[in-house]
Amino acid sequence: MRTSSALGLAAASYAVTVTSILVSCRLWLDLVGVPRGTSIRPMGLTLYADLAALAGTLVAGSLAVTIIVKGRGRAVPMFAGLVSLFLALLPLPITLTFMDWLVDRLGLVLAS
Repeated sequence: MRTSSALGLAAASYAVTVTSILVSCRLWLDLVGVPRGTSIRPMGLTLYADLAALAGTLVAGSLAVTIIVKGRGRAVPMFAGLVSLFLALLPLPITLTFMDWLVDRLGLVLAS
């Protein structure tokens, strides 16, 4: 695999990762209009946000593994693939952190 092809796939992987993070976090912004102190059970919202994060992780991770497999033995593709693979795992933790921050910021209570 040529270095330019590896970097192109890495850029695509980064774009998928960022897009899935933005979509997942955008879904949580529906809670902005809920009055402070309200007890909420956002199970459906959590499902959609987690599915968006999982889809982004799978697509970006597949691109990263492709870079690593096709670029065996070359430093730049291997490094780009490993960085892409690390970044592909970030959508779910970032989404959950954003959810916790937003719920605390809005003064909402997660029902148990």
